[in-house]
Amino acid sequence: SLGRAGSSPALGTFINSLYLELENNSLNVDNEDDAIALISTSFGNYCSLPRRLQLNENVALHFIFSFEFGFHYLLPELMDSELIARNQINTGIVDLSFFSPGIQSNRSIVEVAVREVARNIKYASEELQNDKSFIEFIVTENSCSLEYLLPIWQDDTNIVRSCVERDGLL
Repeated sequence: SLGRAGSSPALGTFINSLYLELENNSLNVDNEDDAIALISTSFGNYCSLPRRLQLNENVALHFIFSFEFGFHYLLPELMDSELIARNQINTGIVDLSFFSPGIQSNRSIVEVAVREVARNIKYASEELQNDKSFIEFIVTENSCSLEYLLPIWQDDTNIVRSCVERDGLL
């Protein structure tokens, strides 16, 4: 049986039947719960799901939780999902460079991303990178971001002062 330890025999039978369908190239999963059960068993099963289920944010998040590098196998359309972006950025594993311009211009997402990993400021939209009030806020959240700011902000005495006051960095 392919069921996990402690899982019901019915689940093992269900997973076995899904494997047989996959082997026969006729995988016919039609709902979110079945898709999640299937991808829990094998990394490759996500890519075999019907496109509409691959685009389902809950299915995609479960895939990412099950397989650390699963994020890199998501469909490009999911790179515009705020839910996926927030989840992945909070882990500190994935940076803003993987996401769409819409995500890169989302102030609240970029704030979290830079708080987690300073270099994410490099991938913020041009508008945010040129917004002085945003930059002033960012350096108070993560003074290490100074290294990745546009030169105009690296030469701004107030910005540098904020970094020094926060962490004593120069």
